[in-house]
Amino acid sequence: MNDNAHKTSLASSTPEYALLEYELQVALKASSARIMAAYVVGSVGSREGFERRCKDILTLPAYVPTSMLTGVNTEEDVIRKGFTFPPGVNGLVFQVGSVPGAGDEGKSIRKVLFCKIGVGRSYPCSEERAQDGLLPAGYDSFLLKDASPPATPTYFIPSPSQILPLYLVHYEFSPATEQKSRALRACDNCESAPATLYCQQDAANLCQKCDDALHNSKLTARHTRTEIGKGSDVFGQCRHHPGKMIEFFCPNCSLGVCVFCKMVGHHANGENAKHPLLPISEAYQSVLHDSMKPSPLLTHRRAEISSQIAQIHSRATAVTTMGETLHQQLTEIYHRALAQVKDIVDAKLNILLGDELELVRQMSEVERVESFWKYLLEGDAMTLLFNWARHQKMVGEVGDFKWFKREIDVGLDAKITGQLSVTIDPDLPPSVTLTRPVTPPSRNLSRPSSLPNSLASSPAKNKSQTQSPLGGLAGMGTGLNLPRSNPKMRAENGEKRAQHRRISDFFAETLCTLDTMGLGDDDGYSDLSMVVN
Repeated sequence: MNDNAHKTSLASSTPEYALLEYELQVALKASSARIMAAYVVGSVGSREGFERRCKDILTLPAYVPTSMLTGVNTEEDVIRKGFTFPPGVNGLVFQVGSVPGAGDEGKSIRKVLFCKIGVGRSYPCSEERAQDGLLPAGYDSFLLKDASPPATPTYFIPSPSQILPLYLVHYEFSPATEQKSRALRACDNCESAPATLYCQQDAANLCQKCDDALHNSKLTARHTRTEIGKGSDVFGQCRHHPGKMIEFFCPNCSLGVCVFCKMVGHHANGENAKHPLLPISEAYQSVLHDSMKPSPLLTHRRAEISSQIAQIHSRATAVTTMGETLHQQLTEIYHRALAQVKDIVDAKLNILLGDELELVRQMSEVERVESFWKYLLEGDAMTLLFNWARHQKMVGEVGDFKWFKREIDVGLDAKITGQLSVTIDPDLPPSVTLTRPVTPPSRNLSRPSSLPNSLASSPAKNKSQTQSPLGGLAGMGTGLNLPRSNPKMRAENGEKRAQHRRISDFFAETLCTLDTMGLGDDDGYSDLSMVVN
């Protein structure tokens, strides 16, 4: 079958294309990155399988350079039928929050596959542990905690149904070009001294010396010159009509408009002709003013994450204390059981670590969005203006994040039985629901407008196997050695665990501020018990 049957061009004029480009720029932290072409990829079957498997779990975007697609996962194969696992491989590795290899110099035209991966609740482990065992019950993926920083975590995805290719993106990006775009402009005449003035008639950036030399006649002295960054040079020339300066901004389209666009171009006829056009400087100043205000959504989101991390630290401390108490009870009599205590404590701490790392990732996502906007504020004004609507869209998505876990499902429920086995007490609920949630600020869940209010316009199952890199050699084996228990206990605990909600369900809760969490009626040890026969 022709690969084009599974690849449809995405028009550059669509909001979907604009948001895709902005997400790529945020991941690269590069305002100069430009999508040259984008294609919607994948089959109906792949989408349906992904939706069934990942309907109620956390999904994250991930970029896969096509140069990494080899073996059974070539670019053509992935576009046609999605990812597959070759024999002997039970998972693939994906990094989120960045574009792998983007910092390497070389080709300026690059190609990546934009995917969604279903991570759900991720079990944090080292690469060695991931290779040695199975995914624990109640988890959807592994988080390779030693593979990358928390802000750009690396996940091991154990099923092809948890990987959905969405777009094939051709983009232009060079780290050197990005760095150059942030540097001071040089004089267009002498090409050495920093430019201080912009001549509108000559469309040139000039230093003071060259300006004096070039504008010393009666005619040239009439040229309009303004300080760099304070005149029409800020917004540049029209893309559709080279040589014509952008003079207006359309809030409906988030586009700069020149006089030709207005008179004979895309805003001269049809529905676009009815769009209100604002003076470009006025639009810029309004966006600049409104963007300086802290986002209520992101401020509230950061407060929630910080509160939950504090709760996790508190519960982790309590779990550690519980472990120490059990350790003291067992030291003199039950030395052989001490290893089991450590295993349970480590498992609980690991669960809390997994939740914390996800929250850290969420916090990093918030900070990445805000940091990139601050980055844009230091750069080209036109880029800032044109990206405002995209930024607002991303802020809406990041701020209105529904996969937020409001409960801690790690209980202080270990006890000592007569057989000297440390077990989980089934009579104690593992989850603690925080009370007195604070109502979050009201949010408009509809698509954000392209400009602030001041510019608003008219409505317009796994087997232990080996690993390989993406394709024939991709992925990492999974592994986890959990504390051993007798079959009856495993069955009881499995039944009890099934009654509790999965971590992915916790993240589906509505955003709200988390209050202080109580640990018990007394010192937090009321749920520890020891029975010695």
